[in-house]
Amino acid sequence: MYNQVILVGNDTQHYQSMRQKLINYDFSVAYIPQVQQALMAIKDNNLVIVITDNQLQDKHEIFNFSEQMSKRHIPVIFIADTDDRHTFNLAMRAGVNTYFVKERHNMIDIIRQIQLLTQNHDNQKRFDIQTHQQGRRQIGLVGLTTYLQNIKNMGYNDISRKVVRYEDIIWISNEKKYLKFPNYIWFKDNSGNIYYLKESLTNVYQRIPEYFARVNDSYIVSLLSEYLDGRINGSNIVVKGKRFKITRTYKTEFEKRFAQLYG
Repeated sequence: MYNQVILVGNDTQHYQSMRQKLINYDFSVAYIPQVQQALMAIKDNNLVIVITDNQLQDKHEIFNFSEQMSKRHIPVIFIADTDDRHTFNLAMRAGVNTYFVKERHNMIDIIRQIQLLTQNHDNQKRFDIQTHQQGRRQIGLVGLTTYLQNIKNMGYNDISRKVVRYEDIIWISNEKKYLKFPNYIWFKDNSGNIYYLKESLTNVYQRIPEYFARVNDSYIVSLLSEYLDGRINGSNIVVKGKRFKITRTYKTEFEKRFAQLYG
């Protein structure tokens, strides 16, 4: 589980109150007022949750800080001191996991969000350990049915994550025009369903089977015969009726994987 909650911000009274409530729920809590101090204190091997707000004197600094945490896969719960679209958009662009407004936030909601993030992390860690111990490749991806920002509003019977077997995936993409929030990618299954992952296309490509091939900066496609319609002039491929350009950067590796399947 995450071993510590780090509170970052200069609203001492607000954060001391929040710190005590978190301690009452058995969380280990540290309060670090300044961003630069927090950057030095938070290590990659420390699985922490950062709760911050935008009351720091330099708001640009706090959004950069949130973005750095997101890139290191450290969850950020963002508590804003104003309720405006501009601040929300900047926070989402920085890749925060959850957004609250200070005057309306409920401590129980924050506790539940921390517990949800902790549970998701623990489940993924157990799955990775089990897969490693069994000495076999993972058989699919666990896709989000919606963005993490929306999950807390779902009902108890709503499915928020679904296991999709690799052979049922037709392509994986980071094309931004299909994404509402940064630091996500999406993939499509053979039934036309769309799922989301909060990681990079490069990371996913390293662990999926070799019957997938990256064709350009935005797409990885399945080369299985049931989805592959054919090739056009050697530099284009058609998968499930969609045409993809094979760019020079990925062409050598693409040809290698294609030849392994089709000679």
